[in-house]
Amino acid sequence: GQVEREYSLHSSPVRGIEWSGLKSFISYAYSNPGPSNLVKNEIFTLDITSGKQEQLRTNRENESPIEMLTISHLKQYFLVMFKDKPLELWDLRTQTLIRELPRNFPRPTAVVWSPSHSLRTLRKKLLDYGEDDKSMVTSVPSNSMTSSVDSQDEKDKKEHRKSSVREHFVMTDKDGTVFHFIVEG
Repeated sequence: GQVEREYSLHSSPVRGIEWSGLKSFISYAYSNPGPSNLVKNEIFTLDITSGKQEQLRTNRENESPIEMLTISHLKQYFLVMFKDKPLELWDLRTQTLIRELPRNFPRPTAVVWSPSHSLRTLRKKLLDYGEDDKSMVTSVPSNSMTSSVDSQDEKDKKEHRKSSVREHFVMTDKDGTVFHFIVEG
């Protein structure tokens, strides 16, 4: 093979990479921990076609190293697991932090996203969206300006509902307890 492109994103050794789409990925890096075991974590997203890169979790220094980053099957959410810090749940599309688990919550030893819930929920959402779309067209008068505006608002609401599908993940802790989480944007 040959090198197609080369990217320089991180200032430290890369510790993990996950595909976040067909042409994009998320990578994370940190330098070797010092005596305090704290590091400066870096997380970047990169679009490999345009070269556009964005750094997530900026202005955070001296924290526990990232141990794992995992992206949901429908590429809507991702989890960041740390060695000695609570798990973080992020919205991949908006690149915003949704939730950080409480400090006293057990640290995960394994985390996995559920593919079966995702596919069933996605199919149902798409079917519901298609039916709602047809009924909306027949109920809107074509000559009314306010109906047209209402129709657009309704379409926007339905698009948002369609675009955020419920996903599930499970995690275990060192005692073998299994925790089941449901995420819906």
